[in-house]
Amino acid sequence: MPEFNQRIQLERQRQIEQRRIDVERRLMDEQRRLQAERRRLQDMRRLDERRQLAERKRAEERRRVMEQRVATERERAENRRSAQERRAAWRRTEAWQQEEDRRQVENERRIRERRRERERREHASQENPTV
Repeated sequence: MPEFNQRIQLERQRQIEQRRIDVERRLMDEQRRLQAERRRLQDMRRLDERRQLAERKRAEERRRVMEQRVATERERAENRRSAQERRAAWRRTEAWQQEEDRRQVENERRIRERRRERERREHASQENPTV
C-alpha cells in the first residue's frame, strides 16, 4: 500500500508540475503577445508622427509658396505702377512732346510718300495700259 500511495503522490506532483509548466508557458506566450502589441502600437505611433510631420511640412511649403506668389504679384503690380508713373512723368516733359512731334512729322512724311507712290503707279498705268 505505501508503494501505491507513493505512486499517487508522484502522479499528483507530476500533474502539479505539468500545470505549473503550462501556466508558465501561457504566461510567457501572453507576455510575448503583449510585447508584440506594444511594438505594433509604438510603430503605429511613430508612423502617425511621421505622417503628421510630413503633412505639416507640406502645409508649410504650400504657405511659403503662396506667400511668395503674393509677394511676386505685389512686386509686379508695384513695377507696373512705377512704369505707368514713369511714362506719365515722361509725357509731361518737353522731351516727350518733341518726340511726339517728331513721330507725327515722320508719320505725315510716310503718308505723303505712299500717296506719291500710288499717284506714280496710277499715272504710269494710264500711260502704259499693259502695266
